Amino acid sequence: EIRLSLVGSEMCIRDRRTYYPETATNDIICVSNIGVVADLDTILDTKPLGKPPFVLGHLSNLTIEKGCLRAIDTFLLARKAGLARELVLAGPIHDSDLRKKVETQVSESCGAIRYLGPVHGTKKTEFFDSIDVFLFPTLYRNETQGIVNLEALSTGRPVVAYSLCCIIEDLADPSCCLVPPEAEFAPFAINFLAQIHSNPASYHTMARQRFEVLVATNKAQHAALRNLLKL
Repeated sequence: EIRLSLVGSEMCIRDRRTYYPETATNDIICVSNIGVVADLDTILDTKPLGKPPFVLGHLSNLTIEKGCLRAIDTFLLARKAGLARELVLAGPIHDSDLRKKVETQVSESCGAIRYLGPVHGTKKTEFFDSIDVFLFPTLYRNETQGIVNLEALSTGRPVVAYSLCCIIEDLADPSCCLVPPEAEFAPFAINFLAQIHSNPASYHTMARQRFEVLVATNKAQHAALRNLLKL
């Protein structure tokens, strides 16, 4: 009998040992979800970041808990500070009250806030190409790895996100900004935008390099799994 648990990060391993102490150390293997983002043997051409003020983006199942309104508030403060000129929102909105709030913000922004609705395939690629910095202000209690963060890094887009679960290990890099869950999101994001302002090209390169490091780590994880299963 083979007893094996696959988890998304080293943090998940620590959590599993805490909540399931009977699980042996060698029963757990960490395997990232990054393989679903792109062909791991393909180095993509990425579009450089634009000149500041920046275009910010937020893509998710748009909910209050996942940070849709926090993304809007962050953009409004960043625009006031001269660090952002546009916010692009994408993803489904199932909450009618939230939809009304987003529609109001889009209407009142005079074109500075755009809502694309759900995006897939080439539309998702176009979304990431159209932005400079990705915001992921989720406080969803069951948040996992955040595939959209990996997709952002794959296109060389720096990410600002709350430091939850697997997100911490993926974004623990100078190309990104991790916000403590108990902190206000906007001040950290604005400070990070100010840092990028002086050298956007460097942050673009670092974000893409971070993705490539995560890809290399994932390949090693798969090799360990194949070795364990004698494949």
